[in-house]
Amino acid sequence: MTFARRHDGARLLPALAAAAIVGMGALALALDIAPVPRQPAQLPGLTAEDAGNASGIVVTSVQGASAAARAGIVAGDRITAIDGRPMPGLSAVRSYLGTSTPPVIDMQLYHYHSRRNVRLHRSEESPHVAQDTRR
Repeated sequence: MTFARRHDGARLLPALAAAAIVGMGALALALDIAPVPRQPAQLPGLTAEDAGNASGIVVTSVQGASAAARAGIVAGDRITAIDGRPMPGLSAVRSYLGTSTPPVIDMQLYHYHSRRNVRLHRSEESPHVAQDTRR
């Protein structure tokens, strides 16, 4: 009888593992955390989120060697306009930059409570280059 119990346990372990994998997959779908296909960066070198009560989007991170970093953009900066168009939130950024891919993006942002204009150059042949237009 001891042999039969070990044998049943050996069958049970793979079945439990398979059930756990299927359950985790179903949970991921239910929580909407399934992998999402990557899209090209609309604002190269940075990530952002809606500013909440304020208008614009808040920079949440900047890649170290990116055009955004070279322009002096840091986490916490608030982008309020792109190419002279007010950007009240991420949906406006996606709408504007999703329909066109301008080679240059002029951004108005607030950096430590001071307004700055930053120009990001996007080019397929060379790395992104950014400059502070200091207006």
